[in-house]
Amino acid sequence: MPTQVLPEPEDVRSVLNSLLGRDITVTRTTSGSVGLDAKTIVGAYEREDAKLGGLVVADLAVAAFAGAALSLLPVGVAKENVADKIIGDNLLDNFQEVLNVGVQWFTGKGNPRVVLAEVYPDGNKVPDDVKLVMAAPNDRADFEIEIAAYGGGVMRFLSMDF
Repeated sequence: MPTQVLPEPEDVRSVLNSLLGRDITVTRTTSGSVGLDAKTIVGAYEREDAKLGGLVVADLAVAAFAGAALSLLPVGVAKENVADKIIGDNLLDNFQEVLNVGVQWFTGKGNPRVVLAEVYPDGNKVPDDVKLVMAAPNDRADFEIEIAAYGGGVMRFLSMDF
């Protein structure tokens, strides 16, 4: 079976740049363990056959900074969330919109169509099928994201067969 093709750094940068209107730096980073904790935000993308088509696993920092940048909120709002190790509802809603537009990361290149099915703001509380993919994806790409004037963090893209 073919595996869902994952985005390249330029694909990630292009989507974030056009959405956030800021300079974005995206660099591939070494694959680390995909932690399941309260500081992890998981976006689950579903195919038309109702199977998981991909996951974005974002650390709290990149989610908070992207959420703040989307609405031009002061960087201090995001920094407070990171320091408090939580993501507020306003930043979470904004980051969910980033993930929604990020459906482009999983479409094209021969991939089946996907939609953002669910966002889990607490990595401790993802369902078992998501945990299985996180533990043993068919493919993954890890990127360090830097959003100009805000900050950055890590986003991991995970895929499985289709």
